[in-house]
Amino acid sequence: MENLTRVAVSLEDIDIEIEGSESFVKAEWEKLRDQLFIYLQSKIGEHLPATPVNKLAEFYQQKKPRGHLKTVTVFGYYLKHFEGKEEFSQADLRRCYDQLGLAPPKVLAQSIRDVRSRYKFFDKGSKRGYYKISSLGEKFVETELPK
Repeated sequence: MENLTRVAVSLEDIDIEIEGSESFVKAEWEKLRDQLFIYLQSKIGEHLPATPVNKLAEFYQQKKPRGHLKTVTVFGYYLKHFEGKEEFSQADLRRCYDQLGLAPPKVLAQSIRDVRSRYKFFDKGSKRGYYKISSLGEKFVETELPK
């Protein structure tokens, strides 16, 4: 039987408890923590240290990609330049959508294939299912989208 892990948070009149396996609680806490940071920042009106969600949201708003192909390319750029991921998976791109509360394309794999084959913005990674942003993709994000 696996040990249960529990996290409880009280904020103003809100009580939140997360209980389950350690990996489940950790993953859910990370999502909650980022959302709490955004909430607290809006409540106290001061700039709190940037969280990955805040950085991603700021970069996304700055680049204003329209459509999934541009959005996926922006996320690939973000993963490389802000998170240090030379290679990323479909799950990494989906996490970006989730962090921003955006609906991903119905078939994310197709968007990735289109970005790779049509626009040459992604290259194959060193392992199956991994990609890296190409120099053409980086140039697109840096010069074609708002600065």
